[in-house]
Amino acid sequence: KGGRTAAGATAALSHTAALALEDRIFDGACRQAGILLVTEAMEPFHVAHAIISQPLPKGPRIAVMGTGGQCVLISDMCASLGLKIPSFDEKTRLELKKMLPDNAPTPVNTVDWAGGYRSPVDEAILIDKVASLEYIDGIVMNAPFEMTWHGLSSPEAVRNAALKASDMLRDTSQRRGKPIVTLGPTHRIILNKLNEVGVPCYDTPGDCARAMIGLVHYAEIHRREDTG
Repeated sequence: KGGRTAAGATAALSHTAALALEDRIFDGACRQAGILLVTEAMEPFHVAHAIISQPLPKGPRIAVMGTGGQCVLISDMCASLGLKIPSFDEKTRLELKKMLPDNAPTPVNTVDWAGGYRSPVDEAILIDKVASLEYIDGIVMNAPFEMTWHGLSSPEAVRNAALKASDMLRDTSQRRGKPIVTLGPTHRIILNKLNEVGVPCYDTPGDCARAMIGLVHYAEIHRREDTG
């Protein structure tokens, strides 16, 4: 809905005046009708992509994985929209730390690879561990990528690892019943693979966060309808 600010409301009077009603009334009517509200022009498409490809989360508790600034930006956007980022329990922190490079910090939630050596398959294995946690409902993470990493002998091996990781993420999401959305950029071949297997990949941390909160709200609508 437009016209949420004073300036926007004034503009709406000369365009679609029927929508220029008080926000809380409009929001309440949409909630009653089971309508998802969005704030960005492309958001309906991003949310729809997530809804048709991912299982619905049981709640708003997410885990975040990336490197450095990715983790910070994703976390800020998710928290600003009302998603929860619960701390890992001590046992999980120690187990995940063993899966990370030596220079990476002990993960509290987020999981920060700190630019260390790993393959996309290493990331997918760790994400399956995170997805197994009862108190995590969904995951926002960097997309599998095509870069030269220690232990992979050629560009072809790196690309094959990223393609395999895409399949592993799809398997984790479906087997654990928890949505996974990813943040690009990544190579076009890998992006096509993610689309093929139904793992959404978005351009910005904000797009990722809005897709995930859209899944959470859509799941709430379904639960409300199921309980009458």
